[in-house]
Amino acid sequence: TATIKLTTAAFKDMSGTYNVCVYALEDDVDITVISGNPNAAPRDHVYRGAANNMVWGMPIAASFTKGQQNDYTMTYNLGTQGTNYDNASKLHYVAVIYKMENNRGVEVINCNIASATE
Repeated sequence: TATIKLTTAAFKDMSGTYNVCVYALEDDVDITVISGNPNAAPRDHVYRGAANNMVWGMPIAASFTKGQQNDYTMTYNLGTQGTNYDNASKLHYVAVIYKMENNRGVEVINCNIASATE
């Protein structure tokens, strides 16, 4: 299990419904078996899953004041090597803050690398 800790910071006053999601991505993935092409180049930024199994993330504060910071912790279950990922050392995590409407992200507010410990 990877534990992802992140801090959000508001750069302006905001109101609405917002979620934060963390996606697990893997670099240097060998796709020769999937593609059937023995000369296929490895792929980077291959989606492996979402922290807390929440594709649209978890709700965060409904309003932010400029300068406000909030801390969050999420987890990503690494699953089984060879099924859920090829090489855990090549996984990285990206945090995305979405503005939400009707339980779906309608706008990306921010996107950054998130730090994780395994």
